Amino acid sequence: MEIEVPLAARWNAEPLPGLRQRHVAWLRGFGLLADDDDGRRYLRHSMAELSLKSFVEATSVRLDVAYAARVPVERWPGSRCRSAGPLLECWCGVWWREGEVGLLESFSAVVRVERHLFALVDTDGEGVTFSRFPEAAAFLAHEGCVVLASDLEDQRARVRVEVWNSLPDAPSEEDFTSLGEQSSVSFESERIQLVSLMGEPQSQEHELAGPGPYQVRVWVGGQQEDLAEELDTYRFFERFVIQLWA
Repeated sequence: MEIEVPLAARWNAEPLPGLRQRHVAWLRGFGLLADDDDGRRYLRHSMAELSLKSFVEATSVRLDVAYAARVPVERWPGSRCRSAGPLLECWCGVWWREGEVGLLESFSAVVRVERHLFALVDTDGEGVTFSRFPEAAAFLAHEGCVVLASDLEDQRARVRVEVWNSLPDAPSEEDFTSLGEQSSVSFESERIQLVSLMGEPQSQEHELAGPGPYQVRVWVGGQQEDLAEELDTYRFFERFVIQLWA
């Protein structure tokens, strides 16, 4: 079986949830998915969503078909797809030939850090986020959350969360250093959010493609001064990058 991809890859700004629903309905119409449970299992494969948002000039049918090209992480680089059905196996080959994908999506926020701590959490978590603490200048992944401990006791940290299709490189900024070895975490609700030590939201909720498990690692940049900040407590801040990949 051969599939021709005649369009140059471009980025489609249409939100992912609508595209997911439309694509699953398209597959069910062809009998490739039996029911809603099949659809949920299909969407939870560890695959990139790049093709879903590509081909901005394509017709709706072509855009639906392109979604099936979500690529299992195990394909990159140089390895073989694990079995996920003939449709996905075929699209694996297409995107193996088309080129490697990388960053899927990201979001940023200014996060209030109290007593050195803040966290990335599953929005339907059990309230155990800060039942365990990492050491200073480190992070700890456990029970649907990633808890971070900064050097500064109080600050308004600049935080970026990145979701990748495979193991990413370090942030391009030269002064970032690792906060420790990669760990593993799952988010059963498939929605995540940055929160303060008191559990107050510090970002909008963000929808993931599936619950994971995800690999996670954290990077921190050198302290910087915000000359426009009126409160001395928050004059200095750190930058953090939280990287997730399936």
